[in-house]
Amino acid sequence: MADWSTAMHRVGLVTRHFKALFALGALLTAAPVYSGAQATLLGSVHSDSSNIPLTHAEVAIPVLRLGSYTDSAGRFRMEHITPGEYEVIVRQLGFVPKIMRMTFEADETTAQQFQLSPSPIILAKVKVLAPDTARSLDVANTTAFNSRKAKGFGFFVTPDELYAAREHAMTTVLHTIPQVWFYRLATGAVVAGSTESGKRCYAQVYLDGVKINYAFDVNSITPGSLRGIEFYATLNAPSDYPAGPNYCGVLVLWTRLNSR
Repeated sequence: MADWSTAMHRVGLVTRHFKALFALGALLTAAPVYSGAQATLLGSVHSDSSNIPLTHAEVAIPVLRLGSYTDSAGRFRMEHITPGEYEVIVRQLGFVPKIMRMTFEADETTAQQFQLSPSPIILAKVKVLAPDTARSLDVANTTAFNSRKAKGFGFFVTPDELYAAREHAMTTVLHTIPQVWFYRLATGAVVAGSTESGKRCYAQVYLDGVKINYAFDVNSITPGSLRGIEFYATLNAPSDYPAGPNYCGVLVLWTRLNSR
């Protein structure tokens, strides 16, 4: 009988032990766990003047180091957002950036349509040079071009190669540079870009040494009008031609002084 009582006592202890574990498990299951809960932001980016979807516009939450780019229909999706209130930045070359403060709840998807206003195009100052001065500058630029080419820190297209491709579009010539990608904007313009640090973005463009601060349509010029092309990864770009923030690579274009 003593053995029976001892056995029943042990069964009671085990039963109470399992009940306690079950209650603890139920409590943990019922309690909200915010550490792993995340939010999602999806939507689209359009031009506010024409309602045209903007391709490759950047949508980012800088403080979380999260970002996304719009597709050809202007749509984007950003996941893994920690719940909270943050500044969301939307930007696209040629448009005024927009900053919006947004709140994200755990396990919720927020939909938002952004509209950007075109930024005014400020044309660079044009210097009118006397023929002798222009010729001297052309010689100096050609010498510097050849010097940089000799160092081997980039991709170069020479005057002879450009003249041979004079009947082709600029995109045909730039396709020969392995790191160059192209983006076709809603306006029909074709913009050169590259891929760096796992993301694609526009290349910084210099035309005859002048920085271009808008989305430059590479097909607005012809190979026959140029005497040299240089392309550099951002880290290899010469100090005279640095890439601005949010650009991938540097494209330097040199026009001919006279026809061949």
